[in-house]
Amino acid sequence: REEIIKKEPQLSDQVISGLWLPSTGILYPWEIAIALMENAISNGVDLKLDEEVIKIEKIDQGYRVKTKNQTIDTKIVINCSGVYADDLYATLIQRKDFSITARKGEYFVLDHMKKPYVNHVLYPVPSKIGKGVLVVPTIHDNILLGPTSYEVDDKYAINNTQKGLDFVRGQLSKIVKDVPMDKLIRTFAGNRPSGNTKDFIIEE
Repeated sequence: REEIIKKEPQLSDQVISGLWLPSTGILYPWEIAIALMENAISNGVDLKLDEEVIKIEKIDQGYRVKTKNQTIDTKIVINCSGVYADDLYATLIQRKDFSITARKGEYFVLDHMKKPYVNHVLYPVPSKIGKGVLVVPTIHDNILLGPTSYEVDDKYAINNTQKGLDFVRGQLSKIVKDVPMDKLIRTFAGNRPSGNTKDFIIEE
């Protein structure tokens, strides 16, 4: 404890030891996605936006993908539609081989501070459902507090809940103290896919 308090003075009094992970990184996912897409386009990828797929057919040389605007023949189709991947598969392929449940994560966002509240990504010992509630300094000098991790029936439900936010507050006290909630500027929630196969499906 004496060693890690030097790095993170805001650690909770409950913390007795820690594991130093110097390879942990902090990214801005939207900028990463945009940069990767720009790189792909520079290397010949044809990006098509607002193309809702309505049908996929097996043909001799691969697949025929029909959208509301056009038809595309391709050798490979990758379904990466997140929490809706099972719905899209069932609709287009007319089979129900797997199911996806939405797992909700709720966060608090703290504003910039003159002095950093924490210096590293902090999280508790992971459990079977994930890494738990984190304290994350962002590249924009905000602080993320969260998330929750529980399954929801409605895949469109990206609202915050009082129960979820209260859970985050309760878990925070296990790893940090004196959380500056007066710097709260927003809350948000998102759903991530949790498949019943527990892994990616790579097959025809």
